[in-house]
Amino acid sequence: MNKNILVFSVFLVTILAGSLMISAEVPVQSFPDGIGTVADPYQIENCEQLQNIKKFYSSSFILNNDIDCSDTVNWVYGNNNQWMGFQPVGLKKEFNGNGHTISDLYMRRSGFKSYTGLFSISNGQIHDLGIINPDIKGGGTAAVIGALI
Repeated sequence: MNKNILVFSVFLVTILAGSLMISAEVPVQSFPDGIGTVADPYQIENCEQLQNIKKFYSSSFILNNDIDCSDTVNWVYGNNNQWMGFQPVGLKKEFNGNGHTISDLYMRRSGFKSYTGLFSISNGQIHDLGIINPDIKGGGTAAVIGALI
């Protein structure tokens, strides 16, 4: 077999295996109700659904209850487990906390000086949300700002 083809094949298998490993380590759970519009937002009832915002950042969301994210201390992703905990999510529409709280959110983003926090970036509205006991660390001041949102 041609040496270049063999090297490429090994590289491709390594990349695919790593991608599968990353996606399997952070739980993903569908939303119990809603269609993601402002009038009928996706409903969030646990931390796994909160993490799932990452895949639906152009939608609207509402919390149905207080959320305990203490298990995020066990979530790992990235090459060589360099990032741990919750992955920051973006938001383009609305996140309605509905008077509820998110507690014990854990995040480690080594090597990142920005985009660290519950919401890495937001062009939408975030309101009526409380954050209790966040443990968020990144490479810069964005971690503090993200923790406060």
